[in-house]
Formats: sequence, structure tokens, C-alpha cells
Amino acid sequence: MPALTFAGDKALLTYNTQPGRLSERQSYSIRLKIDPIDWFYRQ
Repeated sequence: MPALTFAGDKALLTYNTQPGRLSERQSYSIRLKIDPIDWFYRQ
């Protein structure tokens, strides 16, 4: 499930990733992507 937060002129996007199949030793990873807000308006 992604989450989007705006802080100043930045957009912070967090999301979970996982391997193709989860074994007992594997788990999800949390990723963070930071872009300027104007990235959403570029064509």
C-alpha cells in the first residue's frame, strides 16, 4: 500500500516491495522516493 506525503515543495512516496515468493526468512522492504511536487505536473 503506497503512502504519499507533501513536505514543503517535496512529495514523499513510501511503498512496500517483496520478492516473488516470501519464504520464512524473507520479508517486505520499505522504499522511499522523494520528488519535487512539480514532477506531478510535467508532461
